[in-house]
Amino acid sequence: MTLSQERQEVLFSLSYQLGTTGLLNFKRMWAAIEAHDFATAAAELLDSKYATQTPNRANKNAKILGGIYV
Repeated sequence: MTLSQERQEVLFSLSYQLGTTGLLNFKRMWAAIEAHDFATAAAELLDSKYATQTPNRANKNAKILGGIYV
């Protein structure tokens, strides 16, 4: 699967913040990414403890993941 540079950077940032194991726990987000359903992937990212704890960063990353570049 090929992702845009911006989406790759979001996943890298999430991996740095959450650790690899934490990032892999976003199972529905990963399923949506694999299906190229980036709107759902963004929604799944926002429906998480991560988004509650770091809302500004989560909103920015969700916009990028969903294809709305900021």
